[in-house]
Amino acid sequence: MLKNRDIAKKFLFSFGVIIFIIIMVSLYSLYTINTNVKDLKERIAKINNAQELRNEILTNIQLNITKMPLTPNVEKRKEFYNEILRAREAYQKHIEFLKAKTRSEEGKKELNEAINAILNLKDSNNKVIQLVLAGKTEEAVSIHEQEMLLKLKIMQKELNDFVNFYAKRADELADQSSGYIKREFVILIVSGIIFAIVSFLVSVGVSRSVRISVEGLEKYFQGFTKEILQLILILPLEMK
Repeated sequence: MLKNRDIAKKFLFSFGVIIFIIIMVSLYSLYTINTNVKDLKERIAKINNAQELRNEILTNIQLNITKMPLTPNVEKRKEFYNEILRAREAYQKHIEFLKAKTRSEEGKKELNEAINAILNLKDSNNKVIQLVLAGKTEEAVSIHEQEMLLKLKIMQKELNDFVNFYAKRADELADQSSGYIKREFVILIVSGIIFAIVSFLVSVGVSRSVRISVEGLEKYFQGFTKEILQLILILPLEMK
């Protein structure tokens, strides 16, 4: 009986150790998933800011600069210029956000290359704007075609590289998180199977222990009953 109890205790101890390991692995996986999700959200925010930065430059700056030499109306040119200034204030906020949130050396390198391309384009843009506002439309168009368009292509490439850099990392984090979720699912299945096996073994051990105990008591009472019967038979004889 004591031996069976020891076996049951060993089973329960082993089961407890297994459960503890499963809990620790699960907690680590959940922590990693939570960290990856936070990182993923931040990278998505960086991608969105980079795309909005690109849209500000292409739509609200470059498009208005292209329109400026095409209109002879001075007031209209000033309106286009004011829209360009507002767009520059808006995209500067995106740049500051990206500077604050970009921490890896590779990410900083990609961001600096994109910012340098934006600043180079800005220099050519300023030349075109000043010439248009001064009424030198032909010179402005010449710089627009020979200098600004090339820098615009470079700027688009650098921003695309920056967005692709974070998009690739975001995909890696999503795949990693998916792998941890799958592992958690496997852990739950395995722990369920282990729980069922250990529960079965413990129940078998306990039932066997109980059966042996009952059989032992039964034999004891049978022997005790026989002794009582013998005493009952012997006592009358001795009394005679």
